[in-house]
Amino acid sequence: MVKVYEDYGNEEIIADVDYNNKLDMWNGSNWQSGGTGKHKGLTRLEDGRFVLIFGSDWQGISDYGIIIDEDRALNEILESGDLDLVDEFDLREKYENSMVKEKDWSSKSIKVTRNTYNKLTGLKTGNETYNDVIEELLLLNEKK
Repeated sequence: MVKVYEDYGNEEIIADVDYNNKLDMWNGSNWQSGGTGKHKGLTRLEDGRFVLIFGSDWQGISDYGIIIDEDRALNEILESGDLDLVDEFDLREKYENSMVKEKDWSSKSIKVTRNTYNKLTGLKTGNETYNDVIEELLLLNEKK
């Protein structure tokens, strides 16, 4: 069992939960979160509050849990990369709402082949950006 605290530094134990390391990621050699021998898990109390579990393989370091809010729970899940946990913890709606935002496309990049990159570079003149070149090509295509 893992002792749960309201937050870091609070010595009052508010619950006990079963240990899990659901937020661990495979680093090619080991399952871990945050470093060698460190693990993270996530669970919920009966009242619905989320508990972030910190585990350790290191001797003398005790596993513990702290209460976290729904936003942090979702962020921890996203960092772990295990999107199945979004549904397991009933965070699908929050996930979809957080992912559907206005995009600032000016900061986005696209991947092109080396050949396309070289052609675009050859079309640039003066201080033109690749965006300028692409817009010119799109305008030419619209005029066809």
